[in-house]
Amino acid sequence: MNREYNEEVQVDSMREILFKAYEHLLSVKGECSCETTNQCGISDLTIRQIEYLKLMDMHTDITFSKIAALTRTSKPTVSELINKLIRLDCIYKETSPTDRRVSYIFLTRKGKGIARIEKTTMLKVVDRILASLNQKEVTLLIKLFNKVV
Repeated sequence: MNREYNEEVQVDSMREILFKAYEHLLSVKGECSCETTNQCGISDLTIRQIEYLKLMDMHTDITFSKIAALTRTSKPTVSELINKLIRLDCIYKETSPTDRRVSYIFLTRKGKGIARIEKTTMLKVVDRILASLNQKEVTLLIKLFNKVV
């Protein structure tokens, strides 16, 4: 009975230690996220608008109709959103040279930065890890991360 109790205490203790370490890692991610967010000028955007930017970043030759179809949103709603993103300098549109009724949507530099903010944040975390650990530790960390299912 005493041995089982000690093992439970050890598991609880390890869980708490792991929790604190993970919490610290998330704190580092939060710092990197704030830094990236401040650089991108994201404060004027809603989560929905950011999701639209990500969607536009994933597709080429994107049009109003394509956005409406991908998001299952009405064309007037898409049009309103596009106009807002243009005013915020996140996107611009160009009329198709072959069909003047069609406009293609492109991300500006700012729009690309916002659309890719999560990846940029994660790369900053990776850079912090690389700056903090030696090559052997990084190799071990990669192996450990890959073991987690």
